[in-house]
Amino acid sequence: MTKAGAMLVKLVSTAKTGFFYVKRRNPKKLLNKLEFRKYDPRVKKHVLFVEQKLKYGTWAMGGLLPTTPIT
Repeated sequence: MTKAGAMLVKLVSTAKTGFFYVKRRNPKKLLNKLEFRKYDPRVKKHVLFVEQKLKYGTWAMGGLLPTTPIT
């Protein structure tokens, strides 16, 4: 869950490893897209992470839930 007015966004590595962080962002206060230099463990370096929309169907109650049943 997020605070009122805030939304969750995905920060994707520019190293194209598929690694990402999830961050809370208030679109009313922050007009520009988020960019952070953070650690990518797959390349073992600090790289630039840029904002992408998060698909809300896969996230609920603060954790990742599978979209298909596991058999």
